Amino acid sequence: MSKSNKPNHAKGSRRQQQPKVCPPGSKRKVPESQKLTAFFGLGRLDTPLSPEPGHADVPAEKAARIECVGEDSADGTEPDDSTKKSVPAKKSNSSGNDNMTQLEAKARRAEIKVAVTMVNHNVPLAVADHFSPLMKECFKDSDVAQRYGAARTKTTCIINRAIAPYLHDELVKKMRNRPYTLSTDGSNDTGREKMNPLTVKLFDVDRVEHMFLDMCITTGTNAATAETIFEKMDSVLKKDNIPWQNCVGLSVDNANVNMGVCNSIKSRILSINPTVYVHGCPCHIVHNNASAAGTHYIELSDFDVEDVVVDIGYWFKASTKRKCRLDEFCVFCDTEYMAVIDHVSTRWLSLETAVVRILQLYRALVSYFKSNIEKQARFKRLRKHFEDPMTEVHLLFYQATLPVFTEFNLLFQRQEPSVYLLHGQMRSYVKKLMFKFVTTTAIKNADVCEVEYKDKQNQGQITSLMLAGQQEQPSTVCMKLVRSVSTR
Repeated sequence: MSKSNKPNHAKGSRRQQQPKVCPPGSKRKVPESQKLTAFFGLGRLDTPLSPEPGHADVPAEKAARIECVGEDSADGTEPDDSTKKSVPAKKSNSSGNDNMTQLEAKARRAEIKVAVTMVNHNVPLAVADHFSPLMKECFKDSDVAQRYGAARTKTTCIINRAIAPYLHDELVKKMRNRPYTLSTDGSNDTGREKMNPLTVKLFDVDRVEHMFLDMCITTGTNAATAETIFEKMDSVLKKDNIPWQNCVGLSVDNANVNMGVCNSIKSRILSINPTVYVHGCPCHIVHNNASAAGTHYIELSDFDVEDVVVDIGYWFKASTKRKCRLDEFCVFCDTEYMAVIDHVSTRWLSLETAVVRILQLYRALVSYFKSNIEKQARFKRLRKHFEDPMTEVHLLFYQATLPVFTEFNLLFQRQEPSVYLLHGQMRSYVKKLMFKFVTTTAIKNADVCEVEYKDKQNQGQITSLMLAGQQEQPSTVCMKLVRSVSTR
């Protein structure tokens, strides 16, 4: 039967299925989720098939553009010859096609490089709208710049649909075959969703890598419980077939939901892998020490340093008039004007800098609050403090005490790995605290972990102080300090 007399088959009729044969040089079919990764050169998924004999004259790049024929239509039936479409392959210079392919690859590489740079430096994605016209204008002699074309939409797609899946898959491969440690910390309860970002540390070739794994978002009334958070962490690992047996450590803060003995993330992980080393945050421990000591100081002296620095920060924060007025008093007191530093309770290191700044401006602040009259309750509280000569003594005490805590926190909040310093710095920190109330003899004759600091005999008693080269009683020294402050 000739092709012209070949009968058309009706839709839905059963006919023998013939194996589909794609023309030579066509691309392999890949899952939709991998097409973007292949497009941007992050995988070897777009390699064209080798041309069959008889098609050697058609370049692979050109043959890849020939549309496959013989595929089923949308309704499951094979289209007849009248509906088949094909694009004839034209002979062309293969060297020109190779150059074009290399140019496209270079343009894609530039788009990926720019996208990664924007992520690393937290550049808004809206800036990507200006890169393409800017590069074409600045580099008119560059073919790569002329082909660059990634605005915010394409840049977002590159980051979320190509780079992120590729890096995630690479991280999962490493976690399946190597030991790793996990770190997590919950966000503040400011919305209906609670974020518990899960990060991973592992050793790769010649360095330690710290990478993001999942956000572990929890919702509902039990979003902040240990059971819910652990179930989310466990589901993330199981989804990617990452074994808990490879986990060697877990780093969390010292909240009960993380470090509790019976009902916590720690207890659940240890029930799966007892070899995991779970450690809390030493910076949290030091901060808790400082907070407890500050609470006892308030009970003894009735002076809350955090209330004072917060009140001063808010008083001058949003008023140009008050700042200019303080500047005038700085000129009057022969003091250099400096901006008042705000103290934030969740930022442990801000208290010391705020106290030091108040002491630097102390004479000007005293004159300011004594010379002005305001009706606000905050101003009345501050005026009462600055009229009291003991306020400066309290601030000087905190200035001398806080560095013991802040130096330790600064050391362990840097980016470089510092775990090898932890043991020695903890011993040094404890020894510095002991030197403030334990006798030198008791510390020298025993290990720092074995000092009987609760023994009254080992606690030093201040019987005399040296002031200007003379030995004085503590009460006398305090009276002289108050008298000198009040006369300034």
